[in-house]
Amino acid sequence: MTTYTLRAADEASMPGLLLTLGAFQTVETGPAPKPGIEYSAIGMAALQGAPTVLLPHWYGSLNLTEALFGPVESEALVLAMQPHLHTGQLLRQWSGGTVYSPGGGGMRRRIRQAAESRKLNGGFLPASGANPKWLAFDKLGIINAASALNAAIPAGASVVAMDGTNYTLTKVKSDACQLAAINQIVAIDAAAKTAIDAWVANPASFSFDAIAWPAQYVPA
Repeated sequence: MTTYTLRAADEASMPGLLLTLGAFQTVETGPAPKPGIEYSAIGMAALQGAPTVLLPHWYGSLNLTEALFGPVESEALVLAMQPHLHTGQLLRQWSGGTVYSPGGGGMRRRIRQAAESRKLNGGFLPASGANPKWLAFDKLGIINAASALNAAIPAGASVVAMDGTNYTLTKVKSDACQLAAINQIVAIDAAAKTAIDAWVANPASFSFDAIAWPAQYVPA
């Protein structure tokens, strides 16, 4: 994982920049990180050691996991980000005092952002059916509606799985999806809490890359 510090003209411009760069995608709730991307807002900032000098940009910290985002896509993203990177002196968040650099950021924030990214992009794996498929959380709306229909689910009703194939919905499968989604969220939150507790207890020996996250969808 590599961390980059991005700058935009202002807060309103940052989501558009992330979409233009290809780091974000548009989902039902708005712009969201693609698989392999973790993003946390820094906001307004000053240079470390010069807290009275407010910089004229809006900043954010982007973590890129090349194996999940894709090698070719990662190379293109890094190239596209170059004009928008802060690579000089360390930044200090204008409110809160957190120090940021191209190599890292606030660990508690980073762990929580990683957890949210997994909820947005990692999917869940229902156990029902002979051919289980990873499904995205944004499919839960239609899955919940199908579950509520009981035996009246139309024949052939399906959602698109994360691998691009169809996942046929039945009452049993819809119920299994709901349970799998709940269990996945609980597991992600538990892993994040365990990681934060470990970091608080011993920051010097804590390794972000060693966090025991639950399994998530990985593109073939």
